[in-house]
Amino acid sequence: MKLLFPSTFLALALLQTQTSTAFSPIRHGQQINNRLSTNLNMVGFKDPRQKENRDAIRALQILNTETKNVKKWLADLMEPDEEDEASETTVKSSAGDVGLFGGSAMATSTSPTVNLPSYKPTLRSDLGKSILLTGTYHPSLLRALNNNDFGSRDSEGGGESGDLIPNFQFERIILSVHGEEAAKEAKKRVISREARYSGLLNKVVIEAEETLLPVKERLEGVSSWIVRLDAGETAEMLPQVAELASGVAELKNVIVIVEGVDSMAGTVEGWDGLLQSGGNFKPTLLAVGELYEEGPAGKFYHIGTFMGDDKSSIEFTNADAVAPKMLRSEAYLTLANLLALDVTSNKALGAYEYSPESIKTIHESIEDRKKILNQETKEIVDAPQNDEWKAVKYANRIVRAMRETGFSRLAELDVLLDKGVDAYLDFLEAPPKKRKTDGEDQSKWDKVDADIMAKLAKDTAEIEARREEEAEMKKKIAIKDMAYDWATQEYEMELVNGSITEDKYSKAEFFKKIWPRAMAEGEKLYKYVNTSTYKEKMKQRAKPREQKSDYFWKGMDPKEKKLREKILKRVTDQYLEAYAAGEEVDVLQLSEGGSSE
Repeated sequence: MKLLFPSTFLALALLQTQTSTAFSPIRHGQQINNRLSTNLNMVGFKDPRQKENRDAIRALQILNTETKNVKKWLADLMEPDEEDEASETTVKSSAGDVGLFGGSAMATSTSPTVNLPSYKPTLRSDLGKSILLTGTYHPSLLRALNNNDFGSRDSEGGGESGDLIPNFQFERIILSVHGEEAAKEAKKRVISREARYSGLLNKVVIEAEETLLPVKERLEGVSSWIVRLDAGETAEMLPQVAELASGVAELKNVIVIVEGVDSMAGTVEGWDGLLQSGGNFKPTLLAVGELYEEGPAGKFYHIGTFMGDDKSSIEFTNADAVAPKMLRSEAYLTLANLLALDVTSNKALGAYEYSPESIKTIHESIEDRKKILNQETKEIVDAPQNDEWKAVKYANRIVRAMRETGFSRLAELDVLLDKGVDAYLDFLEAPPKKRKTDGEDQSKWDKVDADIMAKLAKDTAEIEARREEEAEMKKKIAIKDMAYDWATQEYEMELVNGSITEDKYSKAEFFKKIWPRAMAEGEKLYKYVNTSTYKEKMKQRAKPREQKSDYFWKGMDPKEKKLREKILKRVTDQYLEAYAAGEEVDVLQLSEGGSSE
């Protein structure tokens, strides 16, 4: 077998090593990425934290600061309890003599009363002993009205919240249902082991009605009435509710829940008539949208004015465009708490869950509280109030502060409905003057929190400074490496062209001569490798070839393809010449350049 010409071997060698020896931005980018981490470690730098971590720390700082301001506002709303004393406290269960899991009717304990400030919501004092339910007997509502739940509740809030409601002392819970079949269905749903052990069965009375609303006689002796209606029924049914309620002197409270409203800014037909007819009773409206049956409890939801006239209130700035919806059990538990609070009397309220779009914004800073530089006066002023999510952000800060402070569910609702976000904004505009104390006004834990936040702020500033320094160091190293590679290529090309000789012109001397130009070329290349064009080419190059032996592949650089085609043609011609001369040659299988694309 005859060996190929030396020029043929040179062509094959160039073809085989083209990717590894060619000077290209892609190859430089890969080499620089490998070198940078080593070079940075050598000079004492470590990898900087991810941007997401820095942003999370900064967001936590802002959120904690804003929540702490809310706690200061809440502290002014609290009242101190009675002085410490060892007293014998008698607690009476509203379930009567239950026994077994329900506990006894009377429980006596002797323990010191801790003198801590607490928020005391104003409760209704005229709920009475009997309550009538029309159109609903949801378990969450019944559990809250029973106010026992196996005798395990020891704080305020009701039902599934794990709290008792102090002014719920109902001895009769009358369920008014439409028709005999509905009455049978109600008995099946109400009767359960929990209802028996908690004492609920001793209170519940189920009455079948011929119409949707009960007869007037059914309201005799009833102090509170809960009515459930669909949004499409209110125009017809609310006037009838008003007529029935105004004719019963003993009735003091009427709570109406309307399901299926389309918007929290809409209207409920018939509500104004019920409100005007409430001479002997106090009406309350709770409007909700779509109620769904199953889902995780404890979601963040809005509770506030429905059909409000004061459109300047921040309650009407929420940019939540999703149709109102809410977990059914949460809606009826809220309904029970509204019955307990005095602040809900003669008010139309609306409740709904905040949408996922709203929830995503709650940890962001509130834009309208930022300061900006007025370019004309050169003074620091408040930024324009253009944050479309500020209502949900403020509500989140208030709820978060109340939860961390230990507010009950009743207390939370009372603050949101009686004071609300607008009251907190007034507090921010005119905060109370600091009281002069003996120097212990700031508690031990407040100081700990302040130290932690100060350390976080310092760490964040140091991380940001280090990040900028590392970025500048990376840039300098990258430009220097690119300049070195460019100068090396130029030196080798001069040697190949015969312009210089290695014995007369050393590499160091050549570098010294062209180094300023090499640095300029390196900076130019650095800018290019940080462009989207370069990143797209790198992405294309990263795609694996179908066969590693192919010299042409889809997506290859056009210039490189053209060079390889010339080399391939030269090699092929030499093979053909040798073959035509009758010489034995090895068959070299190559992909044709034209068929690879």
